Amino acid sequence: MTKVKNMAKANLKGALARDRVVKFGGICHGGSKNSARKEKGSFNAFDICNFRILPDGSLEKRQGFSLLMELPGEPRAFWSGYLDGDEITFALIGSAVYSVDTESKRVTLLGTVDSSEGRAEFFFYRGFLYLADGAGLYRYDGEDFEDFSGYVPLYGKDWSDRFAGEVYEPVNFLSDKIRITYAIREDTAAFNLGIKCSEILSISVNGNDFMNKVSLGEDGKTIRVNTGSISDGALIKMCLRLDESECSKEELIGVTRATVYGGADDGRILLYGGSDASKVFASRYVSRSSYIESLEADNTSNDVYFPVTDTVSVTDGRYPITALCRHYDRLLIFTAKETWMADFTKTSGSPYIVPINSSVGCLSENGAALGGNSPYTVSEGGIYRWTSDSDERNECNAVLISGEIGDMLDSSFFDHAVAFYLRERGEIWFADPDSDEQQVFIYSVSGQRWYRFDGIAVDRFFSYKGEVGMLYGKYIFAFSDVNLFDSSANGVVKSNIEAYYESNLTDFGYPERVKHLKRVLVTAYLEGEDISITLKGDTGGEQTITIREKEDADGIYPTYLDAHSGIGRFREMNYVIRAEGDGRPRLRALTLSAHK
Repeated sequence: MTKVKNMAKANLKGALARDRVVKFGGICHGGSKNSARKEKGSFNAFDICNFRILPDGSLEKRQGFSLLMELPGEPRAFWSGYLDGDEITFALIGSAVYSVDTESKRVTLLGTVDSSEGRAEFFFYRGFLYLADGAGLYRYDGEDFEDFSGYVPLYGKDWSDRFAGEVYEPVNFLSDKIRITYAIREDTAAFNLGIKCSEILSISVNGNDFMNKVSLGEDGKTIRVNTGSISDGALIKMCLRLDESECSKEELIGVTRATVYGGADDGRILLYGGSDASKVFASRYVSRSSYIESLEADNTSNDVYFPVTDTVSVTDGRYPITALCRHYDRLLIFTAKETWMADFTKTSGSPYIVPINSSVGCLSENGAALGGNSPYTVSEGGIYRWTSDSDERNECNAVLISGEIGDMLDSSFFDHAVAFYLRERGEIWFADPDSDEQQVFIYSVSGQRWYRFDGIAVDRFFSYKGEVGMLYGKYIFAFSDVNLFDSSANGVVKSNIEAYYESNLTDFGYPERVKHLKRVLVTAYLEGEDISITLKGDTGGEQTITIREKEDADGIYPTYLDAHSGIGRFREMNYVIRAEGDGRPRLRALTLSAHK
């Protein structure tokens, strides 16, 4: 490879000062460019539209997106991801559940659910996809989303007294059955279950059927046993159906929102958004051996277990929960104005819950996203990043990150914003579906920089082939490695993306001195598209310089420009970088040389 001269080392002898940008800064309103300097070789901007800042600090024009397909109607719930190694997409439209093939642009009706309107949500847990629609919980069986029977808990384990012992596994919201193991004594004629049942479904001693020697008392709580010649200490196993008064499934299946928390061996489902909007229902991990024992008692059961004891209610029921988000090994529970922390580090037992911030929460119901290990929330008046400080007396665990773009956000944004983490690029995307501005504000997690994209109408984001997918009404769009904006659903077939970077003012560190700009040095990868830089002085001087790719240029080599400026004398100046063609150019470095 031919070694090319590095323009960053150009001789600027005699310069009064220079601004050398090798790491482009994000949007920062207020103050001069000198006061907005982030680090050596980096300056913040007044505005950035349709450029993104790469991890190395260079400025690259964003890729385009295109219309994938039109759905039969606007989805209530939407999910796209991998099941058994295949990328699959599902949509709930009205009461109908569809599988969606974006390649063939076809939908296939899988079945229907019990509700036809309102919020609903798909969620993935332990190899299966589930759906909560406010009227039921459903699991995808490879062909359809069906109702299911949950795990049958071992309510009593190896009891030996006449009265019920300690509850080993509490009743499951999703099952009307319980299991009990009991060590028979020769003098045992009856024992109390401690919970009302309506029917004995099965009972055995040392694996042998024992149904004809056991009866359920009229009170539904007493088991009468004909011990006969059973030896002392023989273990009896029974499965019983609970009385309706002991079941509360309806309380759980009214939920419409879900979050999955934990790892492969301690995962939990968190359900919320039900009739009691301040309550969270937490599932409990079921081991393989326990699941097999549940199947032996009820062959329609599965491993989903929501103990009636594992619920938490925040704010004493005063305010609805707006969002849940994991933060390391804890869970943050948000209302519009406050935040609680729940500890689920134990694989069993009720969670520990404590308030950690009484003034910052998550205002928008879709405004929370987990970026790496830090949650980000759209709260009242700002966007916050949450730190690991869990001291309940410390209100500083929420750090405002939107101060630099605060005047670009309005009350509608805070009320309705949707948030999404693009893991592959380390970006948090925020947009207001109710706004006519059609703009997305993007925060680079590693660079801690803001930029924005425009011309994007979106109701919700989702992950699609390593990039961002978008739902807008009944239309599915996706970003991809294309250079044009395709919005044919809105009547526009294709158009170029117009990108610009407007710098803040700079006085080169000499605010009172009159200066002139002598040289402009640029390093860029043009990728078939010209870049223009317009220089503007505070006395009215203006000049536009264009960086053009040479005819014999190879895309792997940068294009260099060393130009002389003619904007006249000034105290402060700024510049606007523009790319308006159909390529994806990248600006690597910019140096401005000011002289007396």
